[in-house]
Amino acid sequence: YTEELFMAYQYSKYINYIAGLGRKKLDLPAFCNAWKYNKLGFYPHGTCNPHVLDAYRAGGNSIDFYAPNTYTLDYDDLFKGFTIGGNTLFIPESGLVPAGAIYSVAEFNSIGFSPFGIDGERVKSPESAIELKILREVYATFGNSMELLTSLYNTNKMRGLYVNSKKTEHIIEIGDYIITAKQIGPPGFSIDFGKSLEDVGKNRISFAQLSGEAPAAQPNS
Repeated sequence: YTEELFMAYQYSKYINYIAGLGRKKLDLPAFCNAWKYNKLGFYPHGTCNPHVLDAYRAGGNSIDFYAPNTYTLDYDDLFKGFTIGGNTLFIPESGLVPAGAIYSVAEFNSIGFSPFGIDGERVKSPESAIELKILREVYATFGNSMELLTSLYNTNKMRGLYVNSKKTEHIIEIGDYIITAKQIGPPGFSIDFGKSLEDVGKNRISFAQLSGEAPAAQPNS
């Protein structure tokens, strides 16, 4: 962990130095896209993860915020980790999960949620077309509600709920109400509607039976 902190701090100093030179030419907001890995302390590569976020923030002030790649459904720990010390939450890469966009804004005051590759081949399936349609509707709602949403940021008057295959129940308190969200029935497909799950479903269900045939005509009585 000591070596990892050292690397994180040195990377941050370099990144902030480069960003600082750029901002002398054109002073635009800057962020660092952080690749998340799951083997905590396994090797000291120093990538920006929540447990070294303070070291990154100590490396300079040319980066406005540090933003996580989000190819996971475990939003709570990740989003909490990337709001440490007042770091602004922004999702620069994500799977195609419209519910994640809503949850990041409502519960963690994120300023953006950007699914990766929505113009590429990987999202041309019928399932992805549905998700893209929902995502467009979500973003349109955000746009129409921007003044209200931003007025509620960092208050206890806006909350979000999220359930998935790993988190089947979520309970929040808001005002005088306790709200419980539960997943009903078995979990659906994974975030990319993986073919492995689809194949499992085909092995368990006879689509011929589901399609059905018209019953034989009965003679009039």
